[in-house]
Amino acid sequence: PGGVEGSPGHSLRFVRAQVGVLSRQHEGPISAIAVVGTTFVTGGPGGRILAFQRLPRGPLSVVSPELLPGGAVVDLAAANAEVPGKMVVVASCSHNIVAEKDNLFDSGSKRALASKGPDSSVVRLWSTRRNSTDMGQAHPVHLTGHAGPVAGVSLQQNGGRATFAASASDDCSARIWDLNAAAEVVALGHRHEVTKAFFVPGQTMLVTRSVDRATRVWDLRSSTRRAICIVEDRPGGRPVDSCVTVDRDARLVVADSTGAMDMFDVPRCGARPVAQWKLAAEGSPQSLSFVLRDRYVACACSDGDLYLVNVTDGACVGFEVQETAKDKPKAPLARMHVGGGRHSHNLVAYAFQESGFGFGYLTEEVLDDGMPLLNRKPPSIAVHEMH
Repeated sequence: PGGVEGSPGHSLRFVRAQVGVLSRQHEGPISAIAVVGTTFVTGGPGGRILAFQRLPRGPLSVVSPELLPGGAVVDLAAANAEVPGKMVVVASCSHNIVAEKDNLFDSGSKRALASKGPDSSVVRLWSTRRNSTDMGQAHPVHLTGHAGPVAGVSLQQNGGRATFAASASDDCSARIWDLNAAAEVVALGHRHEVTKAFFVPGQTMLVTRSVDRATRVWDLRSSTRRAICIVEDRPGGRPVDSCVTVDRDARLVVADSTGAMDMFDVPRCGARPVAQWKLAAEGSPQSLSFVLRDRYVACACSDGDLYLVNVTDGACVGFEVQETAKDKPKAPLARMHVGGGRHSHNLVAYAFQESGFGFGYLTEEVLDDGMPLLNRKPPSIAVHEMH
């Protein structure tokens, strides 16, 4: 409860909230998550996108919107819209929908899903009011242009509002979309299928991953034909496409299945690593994100724990994010999303491999009174049960 040692003179704390039984939830694993303010947005294989509130304090409840994209959700991203009180959601879908329990759909919704097959090459865009108790469903705008299934989506935010979207596809391209015009801006060609595309925060740069085990950084102001930096994966380890993250200074961190992590300062050093670490975890990394003013990299692992790596010295701190009986193994973490931007505190949401999700509050406090960590008063945020 007193925190653990972080950077010199700093204390790190993670306060976990336990999610109980919800009135409506995904059947099976959660395939995508996003955090928008106090709204937690999730997508699942049953062809639904659900929103939950309120974070980081409960009680947790389902709120509008409930979106039906028409296919199993592969990836999604969400952010505040330019119109106050509205939220933008983009999603990619596959053809296969996992059957849900009958009581989770009304008959009209089930008929709509059965009669209209999903197009996995279409990016779905919603602009819908958030924080509403109305469980009505919004209809998506279809962003067309890809010739193959869309594997990943992301949003660029300007002043906290979403302005552009990016998508990665098996058609060997990443595409950027103007959300206001609902139209394609540019396509970035690759020689192999693209699995991930996301923006460098606050910049006109895009990061892409492809099946050739390479991460590319594009400066959209200079060229859309040639990447300014190409980072090759280390030999030996199995690549994990979700284990790539970048901060607003274009520092790129890539991890493989063995826990080997490389950091690149793209503007200054290009594809030459400026730091290399080995994650002190029993499992393999599943998802990465910069946190706490970009001073640490958070890593969700298959051993069921959350780890923080100090980017200055590579020191690693582990946090338990779930309670299990002594004779039962921890549930592996599959994905993670971090909200809060460049602050001394972040909301961390994570999904388990089989089913369910959790979240907690990560904070870093400056120790300016010389008091030992274990003697300090714990933070005012209390662990609580969510029903």
